Amino acid sequence: RQSRDWLATTHDAGGHWTVVRAAYNLQDPLFAGPKDGWAFGVSASRGALYYVTHDGGASWTPAHLTGGQTPYTTTVAVAGGAAWAIGNHCQSGGPCTYAVMRGAASGSTLAPTAVQPAPNAETMSIVAGSARTAYATATTNGGLASRIYATHDDGRHWATITTGCRGAVRPAAVG
Repeated sequence: RQSRDWLATTHDAGGHWTVVRAAYNLQDPLFAGPKDGWAFGVSASRGALYYVTHDGGASWTPAHLTGGQTPYTTTVAVAGGAAWAIGNHCQSGGPCTYAVMRGAASGSTLAPTAVQPAPNAETMSIVAGSARTAYATATTNGGLASRIYATHDDGRHWATITTGCRGAVRPAAVG
């Protein structure tokens, strides 16, 4: 039986497309170049995973996550040769702890950054500005309180960005 999930790839700016059948459902793939790409998706066994490709999308394999983290499919971002993502570790029957993760875009491994911006977050997302700069948005209090954190040193330090916005905030980064 053939999978209903598929991904179309092109190597000539959309002139021709190749459909790749997969046993997983990829969401919003992002590419660091013509070969290296990252996405999050759901496996055939319904597990949420981050996937990586190093052949322009012809094949995708699950990314390796260090530090006891398991993927949580909020966001993955790629900029300047680095991949940034959110991982979580859920205790059996207990709460989840979110972590910002980072790795080389040309690699297949994500590891938690040295310092975490929001250890009590209920949800978290990430936007990349460069290989060293990222912005994490974290919500608490049932999504009513939202904060943005910035790092400019690969996640070794995080600073809170103060905004006058209430509720969920979704930053964007360019360069």
